[in-house]
Amino acid sequence: MATSSEAQAIGTVPTAAPPALLTASTLWIVASFAILLLFSLAEASLPVMMAFLTFGALGMLCSRLIDAMSQRVFAIVYGSASIAAVALYLYYQQLYGVPYLLGGSDELHYEDVGEVFARTLGLFDYIGIRGNLVPVWHNSVGYIYLVGVLYKFALLFGDVHTMVPRLFNSAMLGFTAVGIYRIGTKLELQPRYAIAAGLFAGCLPLMTYVSIQTLRDIMVTTLLVTVVCVWTSGPNRKLSIPKAVAVSLLIVVLLIDLRRAQAFITVLIAGIGFLSTDIGRRPIVWVLTFGLGLVAAAGVYLLLADVISTDLLFFLGQSDYYNDYRVDEVGGGLSAVVFTTPPPLGWVLRTAYALASPFPEMSLELDKLWLNAGTITHLLFVPFLFAGIAAAARRRVWWTVLGAMVLLFIGMAMFTFQGRHIAQYLPFAVLLATLGYERHPRQRATIFAITAAFGGVLAVTYLLLKF
Repeated sequence: MATSSEAQAIGTVPTAAPPALLTASTLWIVASFAILLLFSLAEASLPVMMAFLTFGALGMLCSRLIDAMSQRVFAIVYGSASIAAVALYLYYQQLYGVPYLLGGSDELHYEDVGEVFARTLGLFDYIGIRGNLVPVWHNSVGYIYLVGVLYKFALLFGDVHTMVPRLFNSAMLGFTAVGIYRIGTKLELQPRYAIAAGLFAGCLPLMTYVSIQTLRDIMVTTLLVTVVCVWTSGPNRKLSIPKAVAVSLLIVVLLIDLRRAQAFITVLIAGIGFLSTDIGRRPIVWVLTFGLGLVAAAGVYLLLADVISTDLLFFLGQSDYYNDYRVDEVGGGLSAVVFTTPPPLGWVLRTAYALASPFPEMSLELDKLWLNAGTITHLLFVPFLFAGIAAAARRRVWWTVLGAMVLLFIGMAMFTFQGRHIAQYLPFAVLLATLGYERHPRQRATIFAITAAFGGVLAVTYLLLKF
């Protein structure tokens, strides 16, 4: 029988939070409370403070039900994201006159329509959104409804404010970090590395940047992490297949009106998770699962042929649209080479470019410098990512994480190629990189040095070609 210390080492019981982590989580919560209080007073907006307190309290309570460490991880991520939300709000307000990137795009659309819903429709009048507030074909009615519900909450205490959905997204980022930490403990990463993976997934600049705008990507990411978490059992844990199936079906339903392509990805992730279980290891189960999958896919297609065909054409059209955007509007250069090169070489170039995205820009703008720092950080860990992928491929319990990362990465790299979509696979990449990092303790310094030197050479080469 394992001793108490051994049980903690393999993650079968909650570990005690290190004193430094306890102190850090307390400081982030206190600092974020003070800053949000000052911001709420300056904006004369009680709803902002109420949102911060409500989402924070619910997040702290729910994460504490998991274990004390999860609560600390949530507190650090939620506190830091909330402060970043205020900073980005003020920066964009000063730069553009409104607190939105370039003066407003998708996030402003979600807020405008969400406000109309909050003021004109009932809480449960979900059907009233499609065809009335947005076109029938709109692909993210679910997020508009969510923003509308958040604004109904804000109206209880005053008026709507853009910080309310941003703070909600910050809480979702906190739950994403907790989910990554929990997956790491289930897969028996060393406790300190599981904690580090959760904090990295929640505090990387890109993850924070996406979460502190009114965008659906972090909500989608949280749902995807939840699916992977319920299908991850680890070698010494039993997995409840009925519970995992129920959670997966619920998330598929939610994603259909949040980001429909990710609903399909969720089904594939759940399938990989099932085949990774003890039951799924049998060859006959693989055959039956594949056969039933084909039958189910055919049945769904026959029932929803028009909808599926429309969505597929839209998805493929997005790929062409973003190719043209990268070449014509981003400025050509390296983008023109990557996005105009035909396959199969084009696929290789897109993959390499995706690994370095969001591509560092020569700019003095604070938000771009912040994102650049994040890109440089995750580029340093790319060798460990590949090492982790190789290790995960040989360990069945890691297949769900590996499958999620590969599927989401391919979707981003080969189709949409939007920077904010990186947030959907980046948490899983962090887990895999952590696995690679843990398995190569003696080579870490050498790998970092070689990667940094190689990156420096590429940066100089890029600058010489550009100028």
